[in-house]
Amino acid sequence: MDSSGEQIVLGYIQNSDGDLDDDSDGDSDDDSVFPYLANGYTNPIEIRVSLIDLSDDENTKSNEEDDDERMREQTWNFSQDIYTFSRWNYYYTILCIIVGIVAAVTLLKLVIQSSASTVATPGRQAAMASSCFSMVSLYGSYLQRCMSRAGLSSQTMDIDDETTLHFWGPNYSSSSSSSSSSKKPKKPAVVLIHGFGPDALWQWRKQAVFLAHDFEVYIPNLVFFGNSTTKSGKRSEVFQAESVGKLVEKLGIKRYSVVGTSYGGFVAYRMGLMWPERVEKVVIASSGVNMSPTDNPDLLNRAQLHKIEDLMLPASPSHLRTLLSLAVFRPLHYIPDFFLNDVLHKLYSGNRKEKMELLKGLTLGRDDTENLSPLQQVSGREGETASDKQHCTRAPN
Repeated sequence: MDSSGEQIVLGYIQNSDGDLDDDSDGDSDDDSVFPYLANGYTNPIEIRVSLIDLSDDENTKSNEEDDDERMREQTWNFSQDIYTFSRWNYYYTILCIIVGIVAAVTLLKLVIQSSASTVATPGRQAAMASSCFSMVSLYGSYLQRCMSRAGLSSQTMDIDDETTLHFWGPNYSSSSSSSSSSKKPKKPAVVLIHGFGPDALWQWRKQAVFLAHDFEVYIPNLVFFGNSTTKSGKRSEVFQAESVGKLVEKLGIKRYSVVGTSYGGFVAYRMGLMWPERVEKVVIASSGVNMSPTDNPDLLNRAQLHKIEDLMLPASPSHLRTLLSLAVFRPLHYIPDFFLNDVLHKLYSGNRKEKMELLKGLTLGRDDTENLSPLQQVSGREGETASDKQHCTRAPN
């Protein structure tokens, strides 16, 4: 033993047959065990082995406990690293699957459309590609699935010889037998009327899913929105209210409530005035039904625009940004132009001329008055007229 506390051992590397490992007999049984020593050495080699004290004293126990604690900490840290890596790897895998599915569906849709039109102009091909690779179209498909899961289906009805309305309503069986009609759930009916801009599908998704459990939900597209059209030259909110009223009557609904937002609030108010015996309740949200002739100019000054249609029917990304800045509570700091152009193309390009006529055809707000006619409510009990009438007053700016 030398002064450093290490034991010096002199000896030879011996094979399993008892011979010295000098490779003189060609045998190298232990070469795989000691590859760094069994290389034909015949001279004694020096191996330094540190002395280990295995006595059962307190210091040894303390060291063992410290080693165990360090081992547990390292094992726990390693487990945490594995868990974090696995979690993010899981999210990354799910994201890759979703992107792959979207890409596959988009490619399949493009192939189908291309095969359906073997001869297409370059402009048509660009439009087809834009339709396939459109985030707005993909989200629109998601909205349709939400409506379907809520028990609503896309339907179209001719309410007269000139006007056709599209709406989302309860998905009953097509057979109209007495047995099937008796199985319809007896729930109160509510009509949700959308505002200006995108059609009803984009404005009532959350409310429809929430209300469908307790109400019969009907969501019509007003004339010139979505797939609702007319040959009539009427453009006022009164005409819109008449059209929705005819639709509800054709559906066989005797009593219902009406909820309107923005432009839909004008229509809901008119429906409450025209059919107090049918309309149970009227809810008007974010609507200027009691506006004055000076309100639109004030709004345009605030938006720094010259025409109301530039705000309500934006045709450029800058106009759409202005509309969003006034319409949403939380500011949207950055939205790329390609996405805004997609929104404009898919949601604001249809029936622009007719929609401008609808804006000019509003009858409410033309007179310089602050009070609206009260809505007369008729209770459902033996046709008694409600004694309390609610008055609408203009909210302060």
